[in-house]
Amino acid sequence: MVEEVDTADGDLKVMKGEGDVMGEGPLTTFAVEVEKGLPGRNGDFVDAVEEILGDPRSWGNDGDRSLQRVDGDDADIRVLLAAPDTVDRLCAPLNTNGYVSCANGNRAIINQNRWVSGVEDFGDDLETYRIYLINHEVGHTLGHGHVDCPGEGSSPPSCSSRRWVSRAARPTAGCTPRSCSADRSAPGGPGWFSGHGGAAPCSMGVAPPTGAVRRPPRGPRPVRGPPAPRRARE
Repeated sequence: MVEEVDTADGDLKVMKGEGDVMGEGPLTTFAVEVEKGLPGRNGDFVDAVEEILGDPRSWGNDGDRSLQRVDGDDADIRVLLAAPDTVDRLCAPLNTNGYVSCANGNRAIINQNRWVSGVEDFGDDLETYRIYLINHEVGHTLGHGHVDCPGEGSSPPSCSSRRWVSRAARPTAGCTPRSCSADRSAPGGPGWFSGHGGAAPCSMGVAPPTGAVRRPPRGPRPVRGPPAPRRARE
């Protein structure tokens, strides 16, 4: 099992190689970068990102766009895996507080600890959480914002349209229309969004996380608390 970390080298490395064009429609290119010094195999992250974005249920749905991994500086979007401290720096002025991931400009910046440990809302289903996380943050880089379930008994918008990043369902994880539930803790409930770290009612912004507990940081640095609620495109 890959361990959680607090910091790494601070330098990002572009993963070399070019993938096949996936899907149909106008081409959107993406590069994958990994911070040097992180535990685990860089290739595992690259393969996962490429597989997730290449799924026909992802952002290339219905021929909206085709996607291709490249290793150039001119990629349309960039998917980064980084340690919490680096995520905080790259996501600023958004408050990721060492815990959550974010999108900032054309960068989908993934917190290493969320990638290896997930969040409590998804339980032991790390694979599904990773699918959600990549699609959620990449969706923001493509200009899409959050949407909520329109009401109890309604279908989550993400299952019928990719125009918005949903907080109401798990995109691409076998997404099928399901009714919004009054149970905030159940998958498909009104606040079901874990792309940024936890579930919350539809009327709220980003909630404090309830995911895996980080190990104590090295040295005298204080342990960070959960991120404060903030209405922002994270």
